[in-house]
Amino acid sequence: MATQQTGTATLVEEAWHAAIKHVSVCPSCLTPGAGCEKGDALLDACTAATGEQRRESPDA
Repeated sequence: MATQQTGTATLVEEAWHAAIKHVSVCPSCLTPGAGCEKGDALLDACTAATGEQRRESPDA
């Protein structure tokens, strides 16, 4: 049985996919100890969306 995702769950999934797509091809992100502003921003967005989802559904 399929479950319907909430708007926040969809945002979390989209943020996660965007971060993974970027990090998987970014030379700076792939270099240990390096990193880049875009990669950091994408991971921050994913973290924020996940936190919002947890606040909306603490028992899920």
